[in-house]
Amino acid sequence: MEVRLNTPVTPELCRELKPDAIVAALGAVTAAPPIPGIRGENVKTAVEVFAEPGLARGKTAILGAGTTGLELAIYLASLGREVRILEMRSAREAASGASTYAMQLEKYGLRVEYGVKALEILPDGVRVSADGEETVLPCDTVVNALGMTPLWDEADALRFCAPEFHQVGDCLKSRNLMATTSEAWTAARNIGCC
Repeated sequence: MEVRLNTPVTPELCRELKPDAIVAALGAVTAAPPIPGIRGENVKTAVEVFAEPGLARGKTAILGAGTTGLELAIYLASLGREVRILEMRSAREAASGASTYAMQLEKYGLRVEYGVKALEILPDGVRVSADGEETVLPCDTVVNALGMTPLWDEADALRFCAPEFHQVGDCLKSRNLMATTSEAWTAARNIGCC
């Protein structure tokens, strides 16, 4: 068996290797909604900040109160960082995952600000709309925790590069680690069975 790290799997590589089966577990990339300034220097993705918490400098605003945004807020607060969690949906619409994290949020003095929509990211804050009024919330760092976009096109490019193809994990649909691992195990177990 050969293991190749840091090697993009492309149709060209597949033609060279002639695999019997492909398990596409390519993942997803951070979604970038059309918010002016979303690609600014003061904007980081949740993935980047989890990997390197020092990227969240000064006051940090996290856009998105899903599992990722909440866990990141708790993590940063545990490091002594000042964090705000902004969620454009109402608590009811968001199906409040915050209740799962209520004790940890309370421990660090965090609260989700529901009904706050980011309109623009500025170098020194976020222009938001809340309760029909616009205001600028000052911050030094903005973290995009607004979801992930599956790498469907990249997976589809490999679909016919081997007699057997399995698409698993976040490149199929973003979800939790347990579901993804189970799906990958099932695909690996079934290789060559059909």
